[in-house]
Amino acid sequence: MGLGKFAKKVGRGAKKAAKKVGRGAKKAGAVALDTTDTVLRGPGRALHDVPVLGRIADSIPSIRDPLAPVFEAVVATSLAKSDPINVPEEYTELVRRYATDVEQDRAWLARGLRAKPRFHHGGWVIKMQPAAGAMTMDNDVFVRRGRSLDVRLYVHELVHVGQYKTFGRTDFLTTYFGLSAATIAYRWVRRRPTEPTRSSPHEKSAYAIDKRFCTWLESQTTSSGTTCPDTT
Repeated sequence: MGLGKFAKKVGRGAKKAAKKVGRGAKKAGAVALDTTDTVLRGPGRALHDVPVLGRIADSIPSIRDPLAPVFEAVVATSLAKSDPINVPEEYTELVRRYATDVEQDRAWLARGLRAKPRFHHGGWVIKMQPAAGAMTMDNDVFVRRGRSLDVRLYVHELVHVGQYKTFGRTDFLTTYFGLSAATIAYRWVRRRPTEPTRSSPHEKSAYAIDKRFCTWLESQTTSSGTTCPDTT
């Protein structure tokens, strides 16, 4: 199937899925909740605190179909053009120490560490965010070639891994980019740039955590003298 036909099929699938979600939300009397508030509260919340529409979407497998196969293809083809990064053990140990000391960020980082993400240099997917130093795709983090994986970037992307595990791929990406699943899939099929929305609660949360981590790190003694760069 050509890319054009595939994109049209993605669009039709998204429309059908949207209708199902609409009917389900109406029947349940669901209302959209503030995503920003949900993100900042972290993953340690009770089931009834999860947005109603998110629970309805999870109960309808087809709602994830428009993006899921494209996501897998993007990761697979990017991995083929990337090189593995050996993450310094000290980075992991520092994050564990920080998470122990700073309770407000513990859940996000613990969830990210538990996923055991893989870091890579290269991969065409990073080109879809021209201004980004790295792009997280669930358990795989693609770092732009020529950019070193410093500890601040490591922490920042680790938070995104934790967010993926909390919200799921589709919910994370649609709120991160401020686009529908079908639109993201359409752009990815054509390898068109996608940038996070300026109001993305996921990005705001990741920046806030990496900043707090770096402030904490200034007061620590490390075996290799690891420090944070000025920006992520």
